[in-house]
Amino acid sequence: MSTSTEEVLVADPEIIIISKGSMAEACGLTPATIKGRSDWSEVSAVKNNQIYEVDESILSREGPRLILALEQLAKAIHPELFENV
Repeated sequence: MSTSTEEVLVADPEIIIISKGSMAEACGLTPATIKGRSDWSEVSAVKNNQIYEVDESILSREGPRLILALEQLAKAIHPELFENV
């Protein structure tokens, strides 16, 4: 299920997290393509350059890699918690 442009504009997310890898590339999903969407220029995440990529290989496979994915997500959402680590 995908999210429509209208839903994103209404939600106005502060952070956008996308996957990075062959599946994302096949869909043309990159931070640059998101920033290039004309209707999205006023979305907070786009205005504040808060678009992050997480390696899809650790997101899409079960197992211990999910802990790495969780850590990457946490760093994107709350980087201040990792400043002194």
